[in-house]
Amino acid sequence: MRAAFLVDQLKETALPLNFKHAISNLRLTFEYYHSIFQTSLSGMKGVETTDNSYGLHLVRNLRNHVAHGVFPILDNPEYWGSSEISRTKLIALLFHACRVAALYIQALLHKYNDGFQHDDYDHIASMDWDDCYEEHFIKNCTVDLSLSLHSKCDFSFENPYGYKC
Repeated sequence: MRAAFLVDQLKETALPLNFKHAISNLRLTFEYYHSIFQTSLSGMKGVETTDNSYGLHLVRNLRNHVAHGVFPILDNPEYWGSSEISRTKLIALLFHACRVAALYIQALLHKYNDGFQHDDYDHIASMDWDDCYEEHFIKNCTVDLSLSLHSKCDFSFENPYGYKC
């Protein structure tokens, strides 16, 4: 609940790229799941679909369903009947929930961290290089990177020094 409060305090500009779109996809698949399996929801009183934390509440409820063994994870005829489409939608629900959970982590890291504090980062950032690697690294490896980790960009930790150098 503390995370939900913190997320609700975030401005639109502090949210990852396409955040609302990802929440909308989760909401649609969760509503389908809820309509088919009539699952219980907790902690949703007073939560509006427009709240930044709405998706976090859905992820928390889904986590509770898995933890309490009521999420239809196994091949069980009681859950599936003859409809394969329900199974496909459940897999999509898990996909959207994982993606949204990662976006919430990104948003919280962006807003509430004190920057990069690992010794390796300090070492690389303070090196005296003769080429353009240092400039590429310093320019691109910033806390703002946390808002776009889920999308294609020019910088990656796989190649933090850049391809163009």
